[in-house]
Amino acid sequence: MSSTATSPQMRELSRRANGATVIALVWDTTQDAVILCVDDLTTGDRIRIAAHRGRERYAFEHPFGYLASLAPPGA
Repeated sequence: MSSTATSPQMRELSRRANGATVIALVWDTTQDAVILCVDDLTTGDRIRIAAHRGRERYAFEHPFGYLASLAPPGA
């Protein structure tokens, strides 16, 4: 499996897999942002989103809960 960090400006902080889903946190040093990466190896779907400061660990441990918390009410 290749690294999520694809350039010198991107540094992988953490990675885990749950079945066919790979979750990673990557630090973008040029933007000073932590990116939540979710890859579904079965479907090929990929999600990349900057995690809010202070919520990076929650985003990594509960990516779908974190993503759901970003949706507008009623969505």
